[in-house]
Amino acid sequence: MKVLATLCLCGISTFCVAQSNYTSTQFGISFQYPKGYDLKQGDLGDVEGDDWRLGYLGPIPMEFVAPGGVRVVTVKTADDAYPETDFGMAFFTVSLNRYLTPEECKQFSDDISGSMKPVKKKIGGIVFNGLDQGEAAMMHQFGGTYYHGFSAGWCYEIGVGITTAGYGAVDGLKKVDTSRVEAALDRILQTVNIRVPKTGRSQAASPSINSFALTPAVLTSPTGSYRFSWDVQGAAPGEVSLSASCSGDLDIFEITDEGQKGSVFPCNAIQTMKVASGSLGLEFRNMSGEEMKVTVRLLALGSPSVSKVLTISLQPLPVLISIAGDGQRYIPDGTPAKPFRMAAGSHFLITGVALLQSETLWIGATSIPVVHDRQDMYFTSPTSLPPGQYPLFIANERGKSDVLTVELVK
Repeated sequence: MKVLATLCLCGISTFCVAQSNYTSTQFGISFQYPKGYDLKQGDLGDVEGDDWRLGYLGPIPMEFVAPGGVRVVTVKTADDAYPETDFGMAFFTVSLNRYLTPEECKQFSDDISGSMKPVKKKIGGIVFNGLDQGEAAMMHQFGGTYYHGFSAGWCYEIGVGITTAGYGAVDGLKKVDTSRVEAALDRILQTVNIRVPKTGRSQAASPSINSFALTPAVLTSPTGSYRFSWDVQGAAPGEVSLSASCSGDLDIFEITDEGQKGSVFPCNAIQTMKVASGSLGLEFRNMSGEEMKVTVRLLALGSPSVSKVLTISLQPLPVLISIAGDGQRYIPDGTPAKPFRMAAGSHFLITGVALLQSETLWIGATSIPVVHDRQDMYFTSPTSLPPGQYPLFIANERGKSDVLTVELVK
C-alpha cells in the first residue's frame, strides 16, 4: 500500500522536506507525509507504554458517535523531531465507518473533550465538519481537531493532534512552537485525496424503519431484561443491525426463547440481524454501583441509511467488594480462585456497593439473616447446611449480585 517518493513541498514558505506517499486502494484514500514520520496501518491497539498513545491520556481515539469504525492508517512524528522541548508527538489518523447515517456522521463521540469549537474544512473534495478538542492530565496535554465527512454511504474521520508534557516541571525544557507543528499537519491534510470505495454489497435505495420498541421481558426473566422488536421495510438481507452503547461495568446477554441467559451481546459493536422484522431479548447487568443509561440502536443500511435509538435507565445491581471473617479476607477480582472457606457458626462481614436495606443473602438455596450497616452486611454462617461448596450472592428487587463460591466446613 505504501510507496515512498522524494518530493519537495515548496510554496509560499521556504519549507522544503522529502515526502512519502501512502495509498490505500481498499479504502480509497491517499496522502503525502514527511519522510521520517512513522506509519502504522490498521488498529493501534491499547497497550500501556506503546508509542502510539497520547501519553497518560490514553490511545489515539476514534470519535464516531456510534460503533462500526475501522482505523485505516496513522502517521506520527519521529520521537526526536523537536529535541529539548516539551513536544511529545504529532499524529495524523484516518478511519472509516459505513454504519452511520449522514446526520450521525456530522456528530462526535459524547466523551470528546476540550473547547469543542466547530470548524469546516474541504478535504479531498469532500466538505468535513470538525471539532477542536483538548485535554490535560498529569502534566500531559493534548490538542487537536477531528473532522467527519460523508460520501456515498461512508463516513470518513480524519484526526490531527499534538501532545506535550513536562514544560515548567523539567529544568531546561523549552516550549515547542506548536504553530510550526500544526503547519506540518495541515500540509498533510492538503494532500489528501479520497475515492469512495465500493462495498461490493447491494443496498436498498431507501429503507424505512416502521417501528422500533422495547418491552420488559417475561416475568420469569431477570430484572433488567427487555425484548426489542423492530420492523424495517425496504432493507436488503443482512443490512439490519443492532448495537448497544456500553461503558464501565455493564454486561449484556441475549435471552433465549426459553427465557434463559444466552450468549454475550458485545458492547459497542455492530450485530447483524438475520431478519428485517423480528425481536431479540437482552438482559442488562449493571455492576457499576450507580445508575446507568444505555442506548440501543437499530440501523438499516441503504441510500441513505436510517437509524433509531432507544434509551434505557438501569439501576445498579448489588456488587460484592469483599468478605471477611475467621481471620481472613477475600476480594473478588474476576479471576478463578479457591472457594472462600467458612467455618459453620462463624461471624462474617460483607462489604458491597449499591446495597439496599432489603437485601437477602443466599448461600445455595438457603437465605441467611443479615444485619445492615450502610454498605456493610454482617451474618453468621449457617450450621444447618452440610459441609461443601455453595454459591453465595445477594439479591434484591433490582436483581442478583455477582456470585462468590464458598466452602462450608465444620
